Amino acid sequence: MRCTPRRRPAFFVLDALIGLVATSVILLLLIPAVLRTRETSRGNLCKTHLKQIGEALQRYYASNEHFPPGGSSKNELSWHVLILPMLGYDALFDQFDVANGPYQSKTVNHRNNPYGLVTISEFECPTALGNQSESEADAVNERHSYTVHYYGILGPRGESASGATYRVSSQGPFAEQGILGYDSHTRLADITDGTSRTILVGELSWSDARCYRSWVRGCNDDTIAGAKNVQWPIATVYFGKQFSRRYEHYIRDGNASGFNDVSLGSEHLGGTHLLMADGAVKFVPETIDLFVYRGAASVAGGEKESLDGQ
Repeated sequence: MRCTPRRRPAFFVLDALIGLVATSVILLLLIPAVLRTRETSRGNLCKTHLKQIGEALQRYYASNEHFPPGGSSKNELSWHVLILPMLGYDALFDQFDVANGPYQSKTVNHRNNPYGLVTISEFECPTALGNQSESEADAVNERHSYTVHYYGILGPRGESASGATYRVSSQGPFAEQGILGYDSHTRLADITDGTSRTILVGELSWSDARCYRSWVRGCNDDTIAGAKNVQWPIATVYFGKQFSRRYEHYIRDGNASGFNDVSLGSEHLGGTHLLMADGAVKFVPETIDLFVYRGAASVAGGEKESLDGQ
């Protein structure tokens, strides 16, 4: 009778290890591709949200013959509230009290503050690492309100390419040469630099920004929650100590002025999305020339170069 030699267990172990290594290599090769695909999808959705906001702002303009203010000092509501009907949230908008007075008040059951507990998908970037207010002042019954990742542009702050200084108000301070300003009612005729060259809304969704507040919240005498000055390069200056990652030094201490100056930026690799006044959405790199970037935030600065370098 012929005997068949028995295979030693070591061969089985070796085969298993080879298979495991091969599988690990395949996974290592696939994971970056999967992550890139997911981020591409999220980036496209973020771009879609900005396009929807742009369309809503155009519908608001068609009904009112001007763009909404970035924030209203009369009722302390953000422009985000004013475009709710144009986004299909008519029933929610009808619950708001748009009469004069603070957006939150303990004497009238927090007034408009509770509606910050409603999440508005069009106001949030899917790549962002958080979507809630970082301020206890926005909390309702110990629940955090939802925030927004798309901010109106108050205008440029600082020096222009020609050496001139852009206008800012004494309060805030708030830049005065943008479309969605403090108590503003900007018309298309005011945008003499051209709608394709002027930023209307910018993405601010980078996790280090530290300026996230309720999407309902507009402005008071010192701060504006739903709009920003364009002063610093993309994703460089946050609220608090205001450390600039690019310049590696402290620019200034955190204060009311610093809150309005927080840089636009995102968790998308290398840049952030901007909505132009003509409805186009552009992905602008962090390396964009600062003077060109500031100039694009101005409605009538006379700057010739666009964000595309044309």
